[in-house]
Amino acid sequence: MMKMSPSILALSVILSMAITSLQAEAEKEVPPAIKQNEARPVKIAVAKFEPFTGKINKNKVRMRLQANYEGAVVRELNRDDLVIVLGQTDDFYSVEAPSNLKGYVYRTYVLDNIVEGDKVNIRLKPDREAIIAAQLKAGDRVDGVPAQANNKWLEINFPKTTRFYIAKEYVDKAGDVGFKDRLDKKRVAAADLLVTTDEMTKAVLQKPYEQMGITGIKANYEHIISDYPEFPDIVEKAKTSLSGLQEAHTAKKVAYLEEQSKHTAIAYETNKQLNAEIQAHKSKIDNLEQQIEQTKQIASAAQPVIDAQNQKRAAQLPMNMSAWLPVEEGLFNEWSIKHGKNNVQEFYDEQKQQGFLLKGIVDSYSRPLKNKPGDFMLINSTSKLPIAFLYSTHINLQDYVGHEVSIVVTPRNNNHFAFPAYFVLTLE
Repeated sequence: MMKMSPSILALSVILSMAITSLQAEAEKEVPPAIKQNEARPVKIAVAKFEPFTGKINKNKVRMRLQANYEGAVVRELNRDDLVIVLGQTDDFYSVEAPSNLKGYVYRTYVLDNIVEGDKVNIRLKPDREAIIAAQLKAGDRVDGVPAQANNKWLEINFPKTTRFYIAKEYVDKAGDVGFKDRLDKKRVAAADLLVTTDEMTKAVLQKPYEQMGITGIKANYEHIISDYPEFPDIVEKAKTSLSGLQEAHTAKKVAYLEEQSKHTAIAYETNKQLNAEIQAHKSKIDNLEQQIEQTKQIASAAQPVIDAQNQKRAAQLPMNMSAWLPVEEGLFNEWSIKHGKNNVQEFYDEQKQQGFLLKGIVDSYSRPLKNKPGDFMLINSTSKLPIAFLYSTHINLQDYVGHEVSIVVTPRNNNHFAFPAYFVLTLE
């Protein structure tokens, strides 16, 4: 091997060091991904879970404490039950505790509705051996009542933070997270209307046939049947009640007609002057026809006076009352011709006999609609939803807007609007 001189050797070392330095600087300017010929890491965006209202799609679906099939069963749900879905864990949805599911806390740990201990257990039954479903911490507020099964325990609603779990395959999306709340309120309105209408039915069935007025009651049942299809149990009850009302009304009508026929048959059987009685009936019919004609003539002659009286009365009444005078006058005229009477007080006395009681909050209805059936509405005091349209020429309902009242009403034409219409006779 040829030996290098010291000067050449030193120069070689210097050149080697310079080349190494340049390579290091070059490597600093090259990004690691290019240098290593690797792909850069890709960030995967995780979609935010959007809570929704879920509908159970099978019967006996188990709601559990944990998100697995070994978790303790809290309750079994049935097809079409609704739950609020707030998240998901693996193959399970986490759901809010149903409003009708109650928990139990030992009363010793609660003083003046405030939890005194930490990690206080909420159990599914008022029993120390019952399943623990959630816990409370010191300072939490609970509103409970003594449990009927064991008054040493308080029955409470589960905290909003409580979560239970249902397998995803048994839950379908029914709507947004507020859908269940809206549906619950609508169900309360339907149930309240059914209870009110059933009470009206009980009252009207106590009356004799000739005093039974069932038009408004039938309208309420038909309203429930047609406008609340989401609640088949309530609709079925409304159909049953309507059928019962119609059957009872028909039975009373048949009994009434049979009684009238019986009296007529007895009269004809015991009367030996059949021809004379027939003639008498004909004469009576002729007299009635003459009376009706006379009534029409009197009504026609008195019309200018009535119009003048109505104009005077209209000028004295508030606008919301006077606007309905022509409607009431038309109803009175029909009644007058039918009964051969011309006394307005008798007309409203008969209306009152056929009237019934309603309860609710009076609210104004000032929309500029054609043929609207009333200037006011009666609102259900619990659900805050409309019950009926109202108007009156006897009581200034404007004075009672916003107040809960009990009113005696008689049906009026609702002009195919969504709710029945009534004339307010008196205010209890």
